[in-house]
Amino acid sequence: MPSRYTRRSLIATLATGFAAGCVQNAADDEGEISNDEEPSTAAPTIAETSIKPEPGSCLAGEAEAYVGGSVENDVITLSGAITAPDPCYTAVLEQTDTATSRLEVWIDVESVEVGDGGVDCMQCVGIVPYEADITVETLQHVERVGVYHGDKTYELRIDDDALEAVE
Repeated sequence: MPSRYTRRSLIATLATGFAAGCVQNAADDEGEISNDEEPSTAAPTIAETSIKPEPGSCLAGEAEAYVGGSVENDVITLSGAITAPDPCYTAVLEQTDTATSRLEVWIDVESVEVGDGGVDCMQCVGIVPYEADITVETLQHVERVGVYHGDKTYELRIDDDALEAVE
């Protein structure tokens, strides 16, 4: 029958060997600890933004504010129109945010000089078309796009190379 000292030695040796084996199995060839978990889903980073506003006009008939768009490579292109107090406004890209897998974009309007860019200022509710490009690093982490026109929110889902409205 083995002595108590031998049993303790055996347990200590096995425990040390087991722990060393676990550490060694977790290390890659360069001795760095590997992580078999899913890759990080950190929030994407916005690399570049731009907006191309068009001259405003009077809102007429069935026309209304809207947002649509497309996705190509790492660029999300938003095509839309925002309402304004009158046609003497232009669309501006106020802010973007990607704190989660949702890209948020704030589009607003600002007044322009009368006659600037061929805008004819009439007393009517204006509609201002625009096209905005947002280049996003690690676009694969973006699932939805929220576009804010003042107090109106448009929710879009990325579906391959298109942006589809979420009801």
